[in-house]
Amino acid sequence: MNLLILTSSYPLKNENTGQAAAGVFVRDYASELVKQGHNVTVIAPSNKSSCDIDNNVLVQRFSVPFLPLSNFRLNSPKRLLEVYKTIKAGKKVTFDICKSKKIDHILALWVLPCGYWARQASIKYNIPYSTWALGSDIWSLSKIPLVKQYLGFILKRAVYNFADGFKLAEDVTKLSHSPVHFLPSSRKLLPPKLKQLKAKAPYNLTFLGRWHENKGIDLLLDALLLLTKQDWEKIKSFRIEGGGKLETLVKDKVNVLQSLGCPVVLGGYVDQTEVVNLLQQTDFVVIPSRIESIPVIFSDAMQAQCPVLVTPVGDMHKLIEKYQVGECTEEVSSEHICKSLRELLNKSPNSYQENLMFTAADFSVSHSCDRLISYLR
Repeated sequence: MNLLILTSSYPLKNENTGQAAAGVFVRDYASELVKQGHNVTVIAPSNKSSCDIDNNVLVQRFSVPFLPLSNFRLNSPKRLLEVYKTIKAGKKVTFDICKSKKIDHILALWVLPCGYWARQASIKYNIPYSTWALGSDIWSLSKIPLVKQYLGFILKRAVYNFADGFKLAEDVTKLSHSPVHFLPSSRKLLPPKLKQLKAKAPYNLTFLGRWHENKGIDLLLDALLLLTKQDWEKIKSFRIEGGGKLETLVKDKVNVLQSLGCPVVLGGYVDQTEVVNLLQQTDFVVIPSRIESIPVIFSDAMQAQCPVLVTPVGDMHKLIEKYQVGECTEEVSSEHICKSLRELLNKSPNSYQENLMFTAADFSVSHSCDRLISYLR
Protein backbone atom coordinates (compact mmCIF):
# COMPACT_ATOMS: atom_id res chain seq x y z
CA MET A 1 0.00 0.00 0.00
CA ASN A 2 1.20 3.52 -0.82
CA LEU A 3 0.47 5.65 2.24
CA LEU A 4 0.68 9.40 2.66
CA ILE A 5 0.91 10.55 6.29
CA LEU A 6 0.09 14.19 7.04
CA THR A 7 1.36 15.35 10.42
CA SER A 8 1.75 18.72 12.12
CA SER A 9 4.94 17.52 13.85
CA TYR A 10 7.79 15.20 12.84
CA PRO A 11 11.30 15.10 14.34
CA LEU A 12 14.37 16.06 12.36
CA LYS A 13 17.00 13.37 11.75
CA ASN A 14 19.42 14.63 14.40
CA GLU A 15 16.87 16.23 16.72
CA ASN A 16 16.97 15.36 20.40
CA THR A 17 13.74 13.41 20.73
CA GLY A 18 13.40 14.60 24.32
CA GLN A 19 12.89 18.15 23.09
CA ALA A 20 11.00 17.26 19.93
CA ALA A 21 7.34 18.18 19.64
CA ALA A 22 4.47 15.74 20.01
CA GLY A 23 5.05 13.99 16.68
CA VAL A 24 8.15 12.10 17.80
CA PHE A 25 6.19 8.82 17.85
CA VAL A 26 5.14 9.28 14.19
CA ARG A 27 8.63 8.36 12.99
CA ASP A 28 8.35 4.93 14.63
CA TYR A 29 4.95 4.29 13.07
CA ALA A 30 6.16 5.34 9.62
CA SER A 31 9.27 3.15 9.93
CA GLU A 32 7.23 0.16 11.11
CA LEU A 33 4.81 0.52 8.19
CA VAL A 34 7.78 0.44 5.81
CA LYS A 35 9.10 -2.69 7.54
CA GLN A 36 5.71 -4.28 6.96
CA GLY A 37 6.13 -3.72 3.21
CA HIS A 38 4.31 -0.44 2.62
CA ASN A 39 5.57 2.68 0.84
CA VAL A 40 5.28 5.67 3.15
CA THR A 41 5.56 9.38 2.43
CA VAL A 42 5.34 11.89 5.26
CA ILE A 43 4.46 15.58 4.89
CA ALA A 44 5.35 17.77 7.87
CA PRO A 45 5.96 21.46 8.65
CA SER A 46 9.44 22.72 9.40
CA ASN A 47 11.51 25.90 9.62
CA LYS A 48 12.55 25.37 6.00
CA SER A 49 11.49 23.22 3.07
CA SER A 50 13.42 20.00 2.43
CA CYS A 51 13.05 16.46 1.15
CA ASP A 52 15.00 13.52 2.53
CA ILE A 53 14.86 9.79 3.24
CA ASP A 54 14.64 8.83 6.91
CA ASN A 55 14.58 5.08 7.70
CA ASN A 56 13.31 4.41 4.15
CA VAL A 57 10.50 6.93 4.66
CA LEU A 58 10.27 9.84 2.22
CA VAL A 59 9.89 12.96 4.36
CA GLN A 60 8.74 16.12 2.59
CA ARG A 61 8.97 19.18 4.82
CA PHE A 62 7.45 22.55 4.01
CA SER A 63 8.31 25.92 5.49
CA VAL A 64 5.94 27.54 7.99
CA PRO A 65 6.22 30.85 9.87
CA PHE A 66 5.59 29.35 13.32
CA LEU A 67 6.34 26.08 15.16
CA PRO A 68 4.97 24.05 16.81
CA LEU A 69 1.58 24.31 15.13
CA SER A 70 -0.13 23.30 18.39
CA ASN A 71 0.87 26.70 19.82
CA PHE A 72 -1.02 28.71 17.23
CA ARG A 73 -3.30 31.31 18.82
CA LEU A 74 -5.73 33.37 16.79
CA ASN A 75 -5.22 36.44 18.97
CA SER A 76 -3.95 38.98 16.42
CA PRO A 77 -4.04 39.78 12.68
CA LYS A 78 -0.41 38.63 12.47
CA ARG A 79 -1.27 35.24 13.93
CA LEU A 80 -4.25 34.94 11.57
CA LEU A 81 -1.95 35.61 8.61
CA GLU A 82 0.53 32.98 9.85
CA VAL A 83 -2.26 30.41 10.13
CA TYR A 84 -3.43 31.23 6.61
CA LYS A 85 0.10 30.87 5.18
CA THR A 86 0.59 27.56 7.00
CA ILE A 87 -2.70 26.09 5.78
CA LYS A 88 -2.00 27.26 2.22
CA ALA A 89 1.54 25.83 2.23
CA GLY A 90 0.39 22.48 3.62
CA LYS A 91 -2.34 22.19 1.02
CA LYS A 92 0.08 22.97 -1.81
CA VAL A 93 2.68 20.36 -0.85
CA THR A 94 -0.05 17.76 -0.27
CA PHE A 95 -1.41 18.41 -3.77
CA ASP A 96 2.10 18.23 -5.23
CA ILE A 97 2.75 14.81 -3.68
CA CYS A 98 -0.67 13.43 -4.67
CA LYS A 99 -0.12 14.63 -8.24
CA SER A 100 3.39 13.20 -8.57
CA LYS A 101 3.00 9.88 -6.68
CA LYS A 102 0.46 7.08 -6.63
CA ILE A 103 -1.20 7.33 -3.22
CA ASP A 104 -3.67 4.68 -2.06
CA HIS A 105 -4.67 6.26 1.23
CA ILE A 106 -4.03 9.46 3.19
CA LEU A 107 -3.76 9.34 6.99
CA ALA A 108 -4.15 12.71 8.71
CA LEU A 109 -2.65 12.91 12.19
CA TRP A 110 -4.43 15.64 14.10
CA VAL A 111 -7.79 16.39 12.49
CA LEU A 112 -6.84 20.02 11.96
CA PRO A 113 -4.99 21.23 10.02
CA CYS A 114 -3.96 17.87 8.52
CA GLY A 115 -7.51 16.63 8.02
CA TYR A 116 -8.24 19.75 5.97
CA TRP A 117 -5.32 19.01 3.63
CA ALA A 118 -6.42 15.38 3.37
CA ARG A 119 -10.01 16.36 2.60
CA GLN A 120 -8.99 18.82 -0.11
CA ALA A 121 -6.65 16.26 -1.72
CA SER A 122 -9.38 13.63 -1.53
CA ILE A 123 -11.75 15.89 -3.46
CA LYS A 124 -9.20 16.81 -6.14
CA TYR A 125 -7.48 13.44 -6.64
CA ASN A 126 -10.18 11.00 -5.48
CA ILE A 127 -7.95 9.48 -2.78
CA PRO A 128 -9.61 8.10 0.39
CA TYR A 129 -8.48 9.55 3.71
CA SER A 130 -8.71 8.70 7.40
CA THR A 131 -7.98 10.74 10.51
CA TRP A 132 -6.17 10.01 13.76
CA ALA A 133 -7.24 12.35 16.56
CA LEU A 134 -4.55 12.87 19.20
CA GLY A 135 -6.18 15.05 21.82
CA SER A 136 -5.03 18.63 21.37
CA ASP A 137 -6.82 18.96 18.03
CA ILE A 138 -10.15 17.92 19.52
CA TRP A 139 -10.05 19.26 23.06
CA SER A 140 -8.68 22.69 22.09
CA LEU A 141 -10.23 23.40 18.71
CA SER A 142 -13.68 22.00 19.46
CA LYS A 143 -14.16 24.88 21.92
CA ILE A 144 -14.26 27.31 18.97
CA PRO A 145 -17.84 27.24 17.54
CA LEU A 146 -17.19 27.47 13.78
CA VAL A 147 -14.05 25.35 14.01
CA LYS A 148 -16.01 22.70 15.93
CA GLN A 149 -18.44 22.40 13.03
CA TYR A 150 -15.60 22.07 10.55
CA LEU A 151 -13.96 19.36 12.65
CA GLY A 152 -17.20 17.41 12.40
CA PHE A 153 -17.33 18.00 8.63
CA ILE A 154 -13.85 16.52 8.11
CA LEU A 155 -14.51 13.57 10.43
CA LYS A 156 -17.84 12.69 8.80
CA ARG A 157 -16.27 12.45 5.37
CA ALA A 158 -13.30 10.31 6.39
CA VAL A 159 -13.30 6.60 5.58
CA TYR A 160 -12.14 5.79 9.12
CA ASN A 161 -11.52 7.83 12.23
CA PHE A 162 -9.07 6.79 14.94
CA ALA A 163 -8.28 8.24 18.37
CA ASP A 164 -5.41 7.52 20.74
CA GLY A 165 -7.62 7.34 23.84
CA PHE A 166 -10.92 5.80 24.93
CA LYS A 167 -12.39 9.05 26.26
CA LEU A 168 -11.05 10.89 23.23
CA ALA A 169 -12.76 8.34 20.97
CA GLU A 170 -16.06 9.13 22.70
CA ASP A 171 -15.53 12.86 22.12
CA VAL A 172 -14.64 12.32 18.46
CA THR A 173 -17.74 10.14 18.03
CA LYS A 174 -19.90 13.04 19.21
CA LEU A 175 -18.38 15.22 16.50
CA SER A 176 -18.37 12.65 13.70
CA HIS A 177 -21.59 10.74 14.51
CA SER A 178 -19.78 7.63 13.30
CA PRO A 179 -17.64 4.86 14.83
CA VAL A 180 -14.16 5.84 16.08
CA HIS A 181 -11.50 3.19 16.58
CA PHE A 182 -8.92 3.20 19.38
CA LEU A 183 -5.34 3.38 18.10
CA PRO A 184 -2.73 4.15 20.78
CA SER A 185 0.17 6.50 20.09
CA SER A 186 3.38 4.92 21.29
CA ARG A 187 7.01 4.75 20.31
CA LYS A 188 9.35 1.85 19.78
CA LEU A 189 12.05 1.77 22.40
CA LEU A 190 15.19 -0.29 21.92
CA PRO A 191 14.68 -3.89 23.07
CA PRO A 192 15.08 -3.77 26.86
CA LYS A 193 17.66 -5.88 28.60
CA LEU A 194 16.40 -8.70 30.75
CA LYS A 195 15.12 -6.83 33.79
CA GLN A 196 14.81 -8.33 37.24
CA LEU A 197 11.87 -6.57 38.86
CA LYS A 198 12.46 -5.87 42.54
CA ALA A 199 10.55 -7.59 45.30
CA LYS A 200 11.14 -5.04 48.05
CA ALA A 201 12.22 -1.45 48.76
CA PRO A 202 14.17 0.77 48.42
CA TYR A 203 12.93 1.64 44.93
CA ASN A 204 13.95 3.94 42.09
CA LEU A 205 11.08 6.17 40.93
CA THR A 206 10.93 8.41 37.87
CA PHE A 207 8.90 11.29 36.46
CA LEU A 208 9.55 11.85 32.74
CA GLY A 209 7.61 14.51 30.88
CA ARG A 210 7.00 18.16 30.22
CA TRP A 211 7.34 20.51 33.16
CA HIS A 212 3.88 21.95 32.60
CA GLU A 213 0.75 22.34 34.73
CA ASN A 214 -1.11 19.80 32.56
CA LYS A 215 1.48 17.16 33.41
CA GLY A 216 1.19 17.83 37.14
CA ILE A 217 4.90 18.14 37.93
CA ASP A 218 4.09 20.79 40.56
CA LEU A 219 1.57 18.45 42.22
CA LEU A 220 4.15 15.68 42.32
CA LEU A 221 6.83 17.86 43.93
CA ASP A 222 4.36 19.09 46.56
CA ALA A 223 3.42 15.45 47.22
CA LEU A 224 7.09 14.56 47.73
CA LEU A 225 7.34 17.31 50.34
CA LEU A 226 4.52 15.59 52.25
CA LEU A 227 6.31 12.25 52.49
CA THR A 228 7.72 11.29 55.89
CA LYS A 229 11.25 10.20 56.75
CA GLN A 230 9.97 6.61 56.94
CA ASP A 231 8.55 6.94 53.42
CA TRP A 232 11.87 8.20 52.05
CA GLU A 233 13.68 5.21 53.54
CA LYS A 234 11.82 3.16 50.91
CA ILE A 235 13.06 5.39 48.05
CA LYS A 236 16.56 4.90 46.73
CA SER A 237 16.18 7.74 44.21
CA PHE A 238 13.49 9.86 42.59
CA ARG A 239 14.47 11.10 39.13
CA ILE A 240 12.82 14.20 37.65
CA GLU A 241 13.48 14.31 33.90
CA GLY A 242 12.16 16.56 31.13
CA GLY A 243 11.86 20.31 30.78
CA GLY A 244 9.44 23.12 30.13
CA LYS A 245 8.00 26.40 31.26
CA LEU A 246 7.87 25.44 34.97
CA GLU A 247 11.63 25.02 35.07
CA THR A 248 12.17 27.65 37.78
CA LEU A 249 9.47 26.18 40.02
CA VAL A 250 10.82 22.64 39.50
CA LYS A 251 14.39 23.64 40.34
CA ASP A 252 13.32 25.57 43.43
CA LYS A 253 11.26 22.70 44.85
CA VAL A 254 13.91 20.11 44.03
CA ASN A 255 16.44 22.30 45.87
CA VAL A 256 14.19 22.29 48.91
CA LEU A 257 13.80 18.51 48.78
CA GLN A 258 17.55 18.01 48.38
CA SER A 259 18.25 20.37 51.30
CA LEU A 260 16.05 18.10 53.42
CA GLY A 261 18.20 15.14 52.46
CA CYS A 262 15.68 13.57 50.06
CA PRO A 263 17.31 11.53 47.24
CA VAL A 264 15.75 13.57 44.42
CA VAL A 265 17.83 13.82 41.23
CA LEU A 266 17.07 16.60 38.75
CA GLY A 267 17.80 15.85 35.10
CA GLY A 268 16.62 17.34 31.84
CA TYR A 269 15.56 16.34 28.34
CA VAL A 270 16.47 12.78 27.43
CA ASP A 271 16.62 11.21 23.99
CA GLN A 272 15.24 7.80 23.11
CA THR A 273 18.39 5.88 24.01
CA GLU A 274 18.61 7.68 27.35
CA VAL A 275 14.93 6.87 28.02
CA VAL A 276 15.71 3.16 27.65
CA ASN A 277 18.65 3.38 30.05
CA LEU A 278 16.64 5.47 32.51
CA LEU A 279 13.65 3.13 32.59
CA GLN A 280 15.94 0.12 32.83
CA GLN A 281 16.94 1.46 36.25
CA THR A 282 13.40 2.51 37.24
CA ASP A 283 11.07 0.49 39.46
CA PHE A 284 8.00 2.75 39.30
CA VAL A 285 7.03 5.53 36.86
CA VAL A 286 4.85 8.34 38.22
CA ILE A 287 2.37 10.12 35.86
CA PRO A 288 0.66 12.87 37.95
CA SER A 289 -1.24 14.62 35.13
CA ARG A 290 -4.09 17.09 35.47
CA ILE A 291 -5.13 16.58 31.82
CA GLU A 292 -4.33 13.46 29.85
CA SER A 293 -5.55 10.92 27.32
CA ILE A 294 -2.94 8.16 27.18
CA PRO A 295 0.58 9.62 27.28
CA VAL A 296 3.44 8.02 25.36
CA ILE A 297 5.31 7.56 28.65
CA PHE A 298 2.65 5.00 29.61
CA SER A 299 3.58 2.68 26.73
CA ASP A 300 7.27 3.44 27.38
CA ALA A 301 6.80 2.22 30.95
CA MET A 302 5.03 -0.93 29.79
CA GLN A 303 7.85 -1.77 27.35
CA ALA A 304 10.42 -1.24 30.13
CA GLN A 305 8.38 -3.30 32.62
CA CYS A 306 7.78 -0.38 34.99
CA PRO A 307 4.52 -0.31 36.98
CA VAL A 308 2.94 3.15 37.12
CA LEU A 309 1.24 5.51 39.53
CA VAL A 310 -1.32 7.68 37.72
CA THR A 311 -4.04 10.22 38.45
CA PRO A 312 -7.70 9.58 37.49
CA VAL A 313 -7.77 11.75 34.35
CA GLY A 314 -8.65 10.84 30.78
CA ASP A 315 -8.19 7.11 30.29
CA MET A 316 -5.70 6.51 33.06
CA HIS A 317 -8.12 5.10 35.62
CA LYS A 318 -9.64 2.81 32.99
CA LEU A 319 -6.20 1.56 31.93
CA ILE A 320 -5.20 0.69 35.49
CA GLU A 321 -8.54 -1.00 36.06
CA LYS A 322 -8.30 -3.01 32.83
CA TYR A 323 -4.62 -3.99 32.81
CA GLN A 324 -3.71 -3.94 36.54
CA VAL A 325 -0.25 -2.45 35.90
CA GLY A 326 -0.07 0.00 38.78
CA GLU A 327 -2.13 2.24 41.01
CA CYS A 328 -4.43 5.22 40.46
CA THR A 329 -4.96 8.02 42.96
CA GLU A 330 -8.46 8.82 44.17
CA GLU A 331 -8.22 12.48 43.15
CA VAL A 332 -5.88 14.87 41.32
CA SER A 333 -4.13 16.52 44.25
CA SER A 334 -0.80 16.52 46.04
CA GLU A 335 -2.36 14.93 49.10
CA HIS A 336 -3.81 12.00 47.13
CA ILE A 337 -0.60 11.54 45.14
CA CYS A 338 1.30 11.39 48.43
CA LYS A 339 -1.17 8.86 49.86
CA SER A 340 -0.93 6.61 46.79
CA LEU A 341 2.86 6.89 46.72
CA ARG A 342 2.93 5.62 50.29
CA GLU A 343 0.77 2.65 49.33
CA LEU A 344 2.87 1.96 46.23
CA LEU A 345 6.09 1.88 48.23
CA ASN A 346 4.66 -1.02 50.22
CA LYS A 347 4.14 -3.08 47.05
CA SER A 348 6.62 -4.86 44.82
CA PRO A 349 7.16 -4.22 41.08
CA ASN A 350 7.54 -7.94 40.38
CA SER A 351 3.92 -8.56 41.37
CA TYR A 352 2.89 -6.69 38.18
CA GLN A 353 5.28 -8.47 35.79
CA GLU A 354 2.84 -10.69 33.87
CA ASN A 355 0.36 -7.84 33.38
CA LEU A 356 3.13 -5.50 32.20
CA MET A 357 4.20 -7.91 29.46
CA PHE A 358 0.62 -8.36 28.25
CA THR A 359 -0.01 -4.61 28.19
CA ALA A 360 3.27 -3.88 26.38
CA ALA A 361 2.17 -6.17 23.56
CA ASP A 362 -1.22 -4.43 23.31
CA PHE A 363 0.44 -1.00 23.07
CA SER A 364 3.31 -1.93 20.76
CA VAL A 365 3.90 0.02 17.54
CA SER A 366 3.83 -3.16 15.45
CA HIS A 367 0.47 -4.21 16.91
CA SER A 368 -0.99 -0.74 16.26
CA CYS A 369 0.28 -0.73 12.67
CA ASP A 370 -1.26 -4.16 12.10
CA ARG A 371 -4.60 -2.84 13.32
CA LEU A 372 -4.34 0.30 11.22
CA ILE A 373 -3.62 -1.59 8.00
CA SER A 374 -6.39 -4.09 8.70
CA TYR A 375 -8.84 -1.18 8.44
CA LEU A 376 -7.25 0.61 5.50
CA ARG A 377 -6.95 -2.39 3.15
